[in-house]
Amino acid sequence: MPKVLRFLGEELKELLPTVIFLFLLFHLIAISNMLLLETYSLSPTRTAFATLGALVGGKASLVANKLPFVSLFIKKPLIYNVLWRTLIYSILCCWFLSVEELVTGAIRYGGVAGAVHQLKIHMSPSLIAFNMIWLFVGLLLYNSFAALDSLLGRGTIRRLFLVDSLARPELEKLVRREKDSQASNPD
Repeated sequence: MPKVLRFLGEELKELLPTVIFLFLLFHLIAISNMLLLETYSLSPTRTAFATLGALVGGKASLVANKLPFVSLFIKKPLIYNVLWRTLIYSILCCWFLSVEELVTGAIRYGGVAGAVHQLKIHMSPSLIAFNMIWLFVGLLLYNSFAALDSLLGRGTIRRLFLVDSLARPELEKLVRREKDSQASNPD
């Protein structure tokens, strides 16, 4: 039993930053949709869907991290891996969210056909594109910071943003070393 608890704790620890980020992103998307559609009320249903979307997106990222081709560009410059992961996460998030919409719609409208019909009525292609652009940009930011954090050492970015002062000697050395490296290797 302790192995199971340890495994669940590790999975939760890995999942939590992603879920928090997606929680904020999906709520931002929901607010943007309300402004775009000129509906200025934040209903509990919208909030629940945004929160559920964050959990689904977190689950999608855990699944994506287990896929063998996620680290396909590990030996290339960082941008390749960041864009690749963003594309994979975006596709998986869209797939998970679509399946979730179909399942909840099928329950609500008495079948998949009814759910698809309601989605056609309520979701315009421009609204879907708007949401996908938000999702892609948000995931691009997330993957960029995650890649930098992995490169600099797990937890470094969190420490830099939330804990440490830039006046610390080791951070000054890191910045100075990077500046020296750029000066010796001009593009």
